[in-house]
Amino acid sequence: MATFHFVNRETFSYLGYYNNMDDLLKLNEKFINRRLETHASRINLMQYPAYQEIANLYVQRHLFLYRSTENHLKSMHGAHSSFYCDYLKSINVSAVCDNDVTSNLPEVIVSACQFEKISPRHYLRHTTSETNISDLQMDEFLFSIRKLIEDTCYIVLIFMSVIIIKELLGTVIWLYMKRSGFINLRIIFEADEPPNVPHR
Repeated sequence: MATFHFVNRETFSYLGYYNNMDDLLKLNEKFINRRLETHASRINLMQYPAYQEIANLYVQRHLFLYRSTENHLKSMHGAHSSFYCDYLKSINVSAVCDNDVTSNLPEVIVSACQFEKISPRHYLRHTTSETNISDLQMDEFLFSIRKLIEDTCYIVLIFMSVIIIKELLGTVIWLYMKRSGFINLRIIFEADEPPNVPHR
């Protein structure tokens, strides 16, 4: 049970052996969405108004050229009509001519250019079964590490138990043999000087 508390993702992440990519991907997702909002705001507040102004200037220039061409054609039409009317009157005094000048060009009504503002579409990361492969692999690795630690602890526990049982069994057998008299004990000790043995 202790292995689950100490051998986990947090421990490996603290030691630098595991990086949770989900947190990094969420941070990148927020960063991307913030950049999209910034770009949309810059386009709506800076670029679109500049493009609108340029487009409106082009439209006004072409409209001015159109009006100038229309006035030029009207004046030419009036001059030709007046010249033709004078010519008809010189040929036939009773001829009636119409000097009304009408333009054959259609009436053009131009409104100012207005771009629609754009709204950013935020990026949403779709989590599938393939995105959790690293987590599954890490879980399997942690399970193997926990199993290895658990088996090692069992082996050490069994080894220590065998040593303790051997020592206890050896002590019990020694005491039994010592008290039962199966073994005659001879006490041997070491001395610096030989003992004084009395002569007979």
